[in-house]
Amino acid sequence: MQQRSKSSVWRLMFLGLLMTAPLACGGGEEDKTTGTATYTVGSDGVLTGTWTTDGSTGQGQETLTPAVPPINLVGPYSVAGTNPSGSTYTGDAEISFSNGIYTIHWTIGNGSQVGECTLNGDTFSCTWQSE
Repeated sequence: MQQRSKSSVWRLMFLGLLMTAPLACGGGEEDKTTGTATYTVGSDGVLTGTWTTDGSTGQGQETLTPAVPPINLVGPYSVAGTNPSGSTYTGDAEISFSNGIYTIHWTIGNGSQVGECTLNGDTFSCTWQSE
């Protein structure tokens, strides 16, 4: 963890999402939107998931479709989703893998998010925050 001066205070937000085992949970800095998502990885490489954010009263749905056949999930994806309010969105995502950790970068509209993920069987669980 980064060191801060004695006058600085770390304020973190934590949340969890239990759809099926394992529990997806995460945390982040209080001044950034923080979320967690759990996806099922299909045999075709499509990730279908559910997500929520800090302060949300509902859950969103999201599908990540690989632009090219992924190798171990790594590669570019197109994103299509539905917010808890029912509005829809599209964007792009890129999954990478290094030192035993998956990283995902989403670009949705003018915003971007980054997350760290784990793969357990066909369950891909992520915690993320806005950049």
